[in-house]
Amino acid sequence: MLECKYTMCLWGWKTGQGQKVGLAIRLALSWLTSCRRLVMFNRKSTSLSRHFNDVTNALHRIKLDIKLSSDDMRAAIDDVLHMAPTPVSSNDDDEPTFRANRQSSEAEEQGISDNEDLDMVGLTSSPDLTHTNTDRDDTRATGYMGKSSSVAWAKRTADETFTGGHAGLVLSSYYTEDADVEFFDTSNVNPFDWPDPKLADTLVESYFATTHKACPIVDKFNFMRRYNQFDRSSSIDLSTEDIIWLGTLNTIFAVSAVHAHLTRCRNRGHDWDHLVYVARAKMLCLDAGLLYEDANVPTASALGLLCLYFIVTCRLNRAWTVCGLAIRHALTLGLHVRNEATDLSDFDKENRVRLWWSLYSLECFLNELTGRPSCISDRDISTPLPMNINEDDIVPSQPLDGTPEDARHHSGRSRRRGSPTYQIPVRIVQPLAYTFPVLTLLSTTSASFIYRTQLSIISHEIATQVYCAVPIEERWVEVQDTIKRIEDRLRAWRDNLPAEYTLTFDRWIEPDWSDPNVLPRLGLAILFNSSRMRLFQPCLYRFEGRMTTQSEKFMNFSQEGVQTCIHSARTMINLIGWTARNVERLYAITPWWHTLHSLCEALSILMLELAYQAQHLPGEAAYILDDAKRGIRWLILMSEQSISARKAWEIFDSLIRVVAPRINWSVYDLP
Repeated sequence: MLECKYTMCLWGWKTGQGQKVGLAIRLALSWLTSCRRLVMFNRKSTSLSRHFNDVTNALHRIKLDIKLSSDDMRAAIDDVLHMAPTPVSSNDDDEPTFRANRQSSEAEEQGISDNEDLDMVGLTSSPDLTHTNTDRDDTRATGYMGKSSSVAWAKRTADETFTGGHAGLVLSSYYTEDADVEFFDTSNVNPFDWPDPKLADTLVESYFATTHKACPIVDKFNFMRRYNQFDRSSSIDLSTEDIIWLGTLNTIFAVSAVHAHLTRCRNRGHDWDHLVYVARAKMLCLDAGLLYEDANVPTASALGLLCLYFIVTCRLNRAWTVCGLAIRHALTLGLHVRNEATDLSDFDKENRVRLWWSLYSLECFLNELTGRPSCISDRDISTPLPMNINEDDIVPSQPLDGTPEDARHHSGRSRRRGSPTYQIPVRIVQPLAYTFPVLTLLSTTSASFIYRTQLSIISHEIATQVYCAVPIEERWVEVQDTIKRIEDRLRAWRDNLPAEYTLTFDRWIEPDWSDPNVLPRLGLAILFNSSRMRLFQPCLYRFEGRMTTQSEKFMNFSQEGVQTCIHSARTMINLIGWTARNVERLYAITPWWHTLHSLCEALSILMLELAYQAQHLPGEAAYILDDAKRGIRWLILMSEQSISARKAWEIFDSLIRVVAPRINWSVYDLP
């Protein structure tokens, strides 16, 4: 009887539970089979997509090669048509497919597929292409704007918020274009005229007081000597050198006139004075055929100064073009490499070093503003950083190595070793130790320029390694490694600043304006936070639906990165706020031509976070909105004298009125 009951129970289990277990096993096997098929399909799709891109690029190169004959072109096309996609193996379903030269063991441990990984990259993952015809009348003045520009960030906010025709409010940039400026007839301008002597002296003094220390393009000693000795009554039998010098002088007049106009200086003259001065400069330096002569230092300096003029007037397309010419002249002269010529004095060598790094800084600044690739390769630079001495000590009659022992110890030529632009190769992801040739400097008139140059070098690395075309094809883990390495460099630069140049400012206690270094410190702090903001901006994207396969480690990196980006933008607003009581103080921050663009960069980040409904920092949503409103009020203040500030105000005012309701706040208190 017991055996019978046991047999019946066993039979019931087999017919009941056994059937369920068998069904579960069959479903599990079916699910695994489906997953394997999906993985294979995903890999085949990736392979075909890469193959399509390879074929498209190959055909495009054939199209651009004008040297190919018809037969060569047919043969090249046949070769392209015979290209086969990369075969996909079915034996490695449990491992992601890696490019042979870009393996990452850390990502392999996480088992993230290539497509998923690429989707997780922020701004750098967007296709390296443009949807705009930049050769139309309405787009030509703006030109191409790359992914690292604040204009592109504002457009991302528009894409998140506006629909239909509203998007046109922010598609254009805030830069000044020809249509924004009233026509000014320069046909009657005499290139050899001078302004009133007192006004001329004021403009020159203003230039060297407000601009030159931040961008020493001009050899001040020789310039002032010629300025005091030049015969202003005659324009006959002028040498080529005299004509270039006159062009440089008029550009200095123009830059100073713009600064006087922006700061509402009492002696600012007419609003169009700078147009007269720059018209004379172009007639003397560009329209006289000097541009087509062999490169020389005065011409490179004059072109760099003209580039600076276009930057301070926000004519960035023209600044971009002229800066390229100036860089080409400098490269032709070999200013980018160390000069050990025995027939060249230390005085001349130092002025050439300062000219090079001034042009380098302008190029880096334009890279940031336009998002366009740089024409400078840091690997080609071996020239040292400028000497850390007071500029009044840079005179032809005194060897620069004869400076006091303590100054020579910190920055003499004998202490310069290696290139200041040395950087880790792009493919090496392990961070290496890095120190600048000069870190702790004596307090001189050159110290802040040297620190700013060091920061420009790091900023240039951000543009060339984070926002170039390469990271678009890299895995997110590789982009993260690049970001971490550059962040280490930024921290090393900051941590090695002396106490008098500390970047820490209290949020509530006003800075000590009697400190002679307070304005240079503010400028360095703004540039530092701008660099960090651009470095971590790729982390600023919507998290939902894009982090499902991310490891906790990578998720934490993205969260920490976006917080650093937003906090850097808020810090920039706070730093600018200390000088925002009037425009004179706003433009006192060194360098003063960065102020508007720094403000627009910070506002672009804050607007984008608000467009994402402050999902990354929900507890700070109200503070982020308040900082954005502060920035817009300062744009209103600046717009009274600046066309670009007026355009920026219109753009960000339209944006904030749309993004504020996304966090259930209003902007009724804005004018």
